[in-house]
Amino acid sequence: MDLQFVRSHWRSHLPPLVAGAVAVFVLIISPFWTYQWIQVPFLGVSLEQNNVVSQVNGTNWPARMQGVAFKERLVALNGEAVPDIRDMQRMVADRVQTEAHQHITVKGREQIVQVYSIKDIQ
Repeated sequence: MDLQFVRSHWRSHLPPLVAGAVAVFVLIISPFWTYQWIQVPFLGVSLEQNNVVSQVNGTNWPARMQGVAFKERLVALNGEAVPDIRDMQRMVADRVQTEAHQHITVKGREQIVQVYSIKDIQ
């Protein structure tokens, strides 16, 4: 029995090699991303990108325990306007070292503004 081998072109191996390289890169960089993420203080509520409180709710989350509810929108943190989630994260990180608690202002569905004092920020 005579078998002939067909030599494949080197470009046919490129997609799996690139996918493998990307996977190895992500595997190596993930611990660094995780370390950065756990250094950010947690306000006690999960927010969407537009600062609306999400449905995600954990046990003993400080903001949720104070009454912050789904679909409310974070508008201010310690009296300063919060335009987006990145500003909120930066402000919480800056304030956590200097203050024991945060005052957050949220707007509800009926545009009623409520202020909560959140303690024990982790």
